Amino acid sequence: MYKYYSVIRPISIGTIPDCTIREVVNFNQRQYVEEIMRQAWGYFLTPDEIPEEKLQAYSLVSADAAVSKWQPVAEKISEFSKKAGDDMEPEDILSAVTSGNLEEITGYLVGFSRSEYKKEALMLFREVNSLRSYS
Repeated sequence: MYKYYSVIRPISIGTIPDCTIREVVNFNQRQYVEEIMRQAWGYFLTPDEIPEEKLQAYSLVSADAAVSKWQPVAEKISEFSKKAGDDMEPEDILSAVTSGNLEEITGYLVGFSRSEYKKEALMLFREVNSLRSYS
C-alpha cells in the first residue's frame, strides 16, 4: 500500500491522479506531518504506485520519499561528526529531521564556523538548507 500526501490543497475529485483509492483522510486544516517533514492537507492510500511526474503534476508527496531524500545527507553529517569528535548516528539525524527539529542540525553545523572543520560544515549546512527549501 502506498501513502501520498496532498501538500497544496485538500483531496477531492480531480486533485489526485486516477488510481484505486483505499482510504482518503483530509485534515481540518493544513498541518505539519512528521512523516513527510512538511505541511499537508491530507493523504490517501492506494495499492498503485504513482509515477514521479504525476506526483509533481498533482503536488503530491510520497510518504517514503521524504526520509529517503534525507538519508544521504544524514550519513554525511554522521561521518562529519565522527571526524569532529562527536558520535551522531544517521538515525539520530533523521529523527531530528522527521520531528521537525532541523534547527538542531543546522545549529550543530553552525557551531563549527570558527574551527578547522568550517569549510566542510558550511558545505553540509548548505546541503541541509537546500533540502529544507525543497521540502
